[in-house]
Amino acid sequence: MPPSPTRRLSRRYAIGLLLMAGTIVAGQYVVQRSLARAAPDSRVLTRLGRQETLCQRITAITARLPELEGAARERAMDDLNQSMLEFRATYEQLTRAEPVPGLSSETSPAVAHRLEALAPAHATILREAGAVLRLASDRAPPEPARLATLAEQSEQFLEGMDLTLRTYEAGAISRLGRARAVAAGLSALTLLVLIAESLLVFQPALGALRAYLREQRRLLDDAEEAASFKGRFLATMSHELRTPLAAVVGYAHLLEDERLADGRRREYAAGALRSAEHLLALVNGTLDLSKIEAGRFSLVQDDVELTALLDRVVSVVRPLAHGKGLLFRTRAETPVPRTLRTDAVRLGQVLLNLLGNAVQYTSEGEVELRIRASEAEVSFLITDTGPGIPADRLAGVFAPFERGAPDAHGAGLGLHIASTLAERLGARIEVRSELERGSVFELVLPREGDSDLVAGDRVFAPQPSMNTAHRSLRGAHILVADDHPDQRVIVRALLEREGARVTEAADGDATVARAKEAITTGERLDAVLLDIQMPGMDGLAAIRAMREAGFDGLVIALTAQATEEDRQQCLEAGFDDHLAKPIAPAALFAAITRGKRAGTQPTTPSTPAPTATDLRDRLPPQVVLKFREQLGDRLGAMEQALDREQWDELAALAHMLKGTAPSFGLAEAGRAAAELEQAARLGDVVRARAAFRTLRAAAN
Repeated sequence: MPPSPTRRLSRRYAIGLLLMAGTIVAGQYVVQRSLARAAPDSRVLTRLGRQETLCQRITAITARLPELEGAARERAMDDLNQSMLEFRATYEQLTRAEPVPGLSSETSPAVAHRLEALAPAHATILREAGAVLRLASDRAPPEPARLATLAEQSEQFLEGMDLTLRTYEAGAISRLGRARAVAAGLSALTLLVLIAESLLVFQPALGALRAYLREQRRLLDDAEEAASFKGRFLATMSHELRTPLAAVVGYAHLLEDERLADGRRREYAAGALRSAEHLLALVNGTLDLSKIEAGRFSLVQDDVELTALLDRVVSVVRPLAHGKGLLFRTRAETPVPRTLRTDAVRLGQVLLNLLGNAVQYTSEGEVELRIRASEAEVSFLITDTGPGIPADRLAGVFAPFERGAPDAHGAGLGLHIASTLAERLGARIEVRSELERGSVFELVLPREGDSDLVAGDRVFAPQPSMNTAHRSLRGAHILVADDHPDQRVIVRALLEREGARVTEAADGDATVARAKEAITTGERLDAVLLDIQMPGMDGLAAIRAMREAGFDGLVIALTAQATEEDRQQCLEAGFDDHLAKPIAPAALFAAITRGKRAGTQPTTPSTPAPTATDLRDRLPPQVVLKFREQLGDRLGAMEQALDREQWDELAALAHMLKGTAPSFGLAEAGRAAAELEQAARLGDVVRARAAFRTLRAAAN
């Protein structure tokens, strides 16, 4: 008896499912095998690149070793010895490595031959560098012939290694191409099988299958576009980071000359600081951009009082403009709504980026913020008298890393971040510019909701001059709470120079006790500057305890935790404002005077990063000298904690130095301390030792 149609259909359905499952499983296996064959490429390429770096380091150290004395000489000898050991080990790993799966017969002998050809130069470099190291240990000068031989062999080795890298990269690209070909062929085979099964068995699901394939194609296109953008982004970032970093290194080498005149030394130091500040702005902008692109922020729509928002923005920008000798003007061209339905933080960030960009690129003249409203929109116009933007660059001015002119300074991220945030807010930014006459950036925001209009002369709150703001600190009683004594010394020195009376607290418990005492005795306490990360009771717990006890005075978080999430956490805990370390004196004075004037602190956007010169020039010389004298002891304590793997103690010491070092002009030391703190909290020995070496070099 022949099988029934139902049984035939069931059998065909089962066969189709088995074929599909087998095709998918086989496809996954082949793709994984193809990818696995290409996996060793990254290790080999990394080792080849590491050989180049170590060769350059050995040559550089031996070249300057005869000029060094004392502790610097000992550190250089340690670095040379370690570099030689790693140089030998990495080369042995390359020469003893197993053949890379999938490496073609044409390429594999070539790579092996080049490595073999580099062996004499490699041995000569180790031998000559070892001889120089032994002579340095005996306090004897190395023979010039040895240094010349070492330099010559290093150059030959680098040339050969560069050729080896290119040869190996060609093989890697070939392997990747074969893996893609296999994946493409397998995809085609899978598609044919699925189409056949769909026609024979799964006709009802054919529409869904087509939709699925279209989605996969779209995802593949998106992935390829993302990979292409990532490659361009990394290439651009590499160039952008190397440029200011090279300037910092170059100025540092120039400053090593003890014969420099004071004027020339100040010129080189100022150049190094400008480059370091540019590098910091680039890193901060990149972090902001990554958060935006990753969607790690949310919009909080609320009725925002326009006058208060503009007051906060202007209070940040006005000192920056005045510091450059620019006239900063604000005016409302029409009556404007009392409130706007938008996100106050994001709108403030867009305005700050646009205004900060105008101030940065304007060397003389003025920057103006105007506002006008219609029934449907509210427009913010930022006008400057800068150099203007060429017409051929105007269309791409909002692209990342794009600048208005080839020789313009800056990271090239501010306008891109501003335009991205504006788009998320439902707004748009328009730009007009004339060369040698300046630019106008117009932020147009939809006007949502009903609101009373405010007359033009009432839109912008009166802004006191910086001198007036400073005078308002005379006689003020301010409590500075920080577990780091250097940080307390810095803030005390800044405030006392402006006439304030300062009391100190070393931890959260002492801060709460001092606030309760002020409540009990009726003593006037104008402001509390409170650190967040302290032993025992931290700053967040301290502010909650102070508010519960009834303390309603001005409390400002003064902390190295400077992200937007940290700021929001502080404001939600009860702080009136949030300022990031290293300290910007102008921003600190403005925050205190705003709080005293208003009675409560506004939730201002994060202030721009201060310059080290701005703070260091305000500190008494004896404060700077004392910090320098104690720095060696602190580095010794860190090294001891690192050797004993006392991670909590090491993290605490690094955290303290992270906040204070930039204030004394040691921005690189501050970044190295931050890296050391993170490595200590993770218990990563290798990363911690590398960070400590960087910190010690920067501090010295």
